[in-house]
Amino acid sequence: WLLADDSNGLQVAESLRAVQPNMSIIFLTGLPVDRLAPQAHHVQPCTFVEKPCDFSDLLRRIRHMAALPD
Repeated sequence: WLLADDSNGLQVAESLRAVQPNMSIIFLTGLPVDRLAPQAHHVQPCTFVEKPCDFSDLLRRIRHMAALPD
């Protein structure tokens, strides 16, 4: 799959899901989650981590998403 240089995270997630439908997605963002979450309702399972992030929280979320069943 190829993406344009100006692709955003949601477009990348959608392209990844086209290849791997059950992939868990973690969005690391500097934007408010309440603005982004409604746009990503079709990209589940996913979670959002706001920057700057607490790295122990990020690691916890990675472990959680990695443990989800396919």
